[in-house]
Amino acid sequence: MIKRLLTIAILLVLLVVAGSAFYYHWGLQPADPDGETRLIYLPQAQGIWAIASVLRHEDIVRSAPVFYVAYRLYMRTGEAGKLPASYFDISPADSVPTIICSRLRSPAARRITFPEGFTLKQIADRIAASDLLISRQAFVAAARAETVKDLVLFWFESDDLEGYLFPDTYEFAVGTPAYEVVAVMVNNFELRVVGNNKPQIANNPYSLHELLTIASLIEREAGVDKDRRLISSVIYNRLRKGMKLQIDATVQYALPEHKERLLHSDLRVESPYNTYLHAGLPPGPICNPGLACLEAALNPAETDYLYYVVGADGAHIFSQTYTEHLLAIGKARQATQ
Repeated sequence: MIKRLLTIAILLVLLVVAGSAFYYHWGLQPADPDGETRLIYLPQAQGIWAIASVLRHEDIVRSAPVFYVAYRLYMRTGEAGKLPASYFDISPADSVPTIICSRLRSPAARRITFPEGFTLKQIADRIAASDLLISRQAFVAAARAETVKDLVLFWFESDDLEGYLFPDTYEFAVGTPAYEVVAVMVNNFELRVVGNNKPQIANNPYSLHELLTIASLIEREAGVDKDRRLISSVIYNRLRKGMKLQIDATVQYALPEHKERLLHSDLRVESPYNTYLHAGLPPGPICNPGLACLEAALNPAETDYLYYVVGADGAHIFSQTYTEHLLAIGKARQATQ
């Protein structure tokens, strides 16, 4: 009798062990081989079981207990360290070992490219369209000098950071606060622009803010590379003579929405940025210019040009007198007909 009970007990133990091994192996497999990667937030300081519960609730893993045991095993063998609170890109098509040893080692991050000439609002739109979880309103609110003054290396001449958000490709962790994103972009501007051009900026008759404004005008006006320094020379020449700049791009900036073609009525819009109405430079940059246009602002070509009009090929025709300018306009129009 005792021998029979012992045999039954051994069989039960073997059955439990085999069942547990089978369940553990089953629980390690992908929850959904066809599943897509999703952004999952995993909390910190709530323990591994809380993480396992989140992953099971999100249908990322088959079993919370199996994930818990596996994670403990990998921690004990040095395969996984302490998990920080963060967002992670995880797929139900991943096995539990893949999640622990690969996915959870790198918090989710996004690479975002901001082209030269993007305005603050365009940057905010691109940020909002990404997975960084920053709204357009939050980014615009953060993009003020007062918000980031303790996080950047230099001071500003205005509250608006338009122009100081250096165009580049960045990588940010998902969940990064908006003010930190702004600070990174502005410090990149300080490094790439201010740090590399200190002597030229110091010796220029215009301040950094004014130079940045000139560069933004060049960025929005120049259609081809060779026109940058020539447009810069026109701006300098007009400023020197006290002429209104009459730059269409400043009117576009003043309008609530961008227009493919400006009307004569648009040139009368009341705004300090309207250089058809107001002499001198606008109050600040109208976009965030790239290095090439900043260099053109610092090194204008030596010309007597006061006018330019875009030609059929996208390059500009430059003139010294208004009469020459009118002829250039006629020539440009004929070429497009």
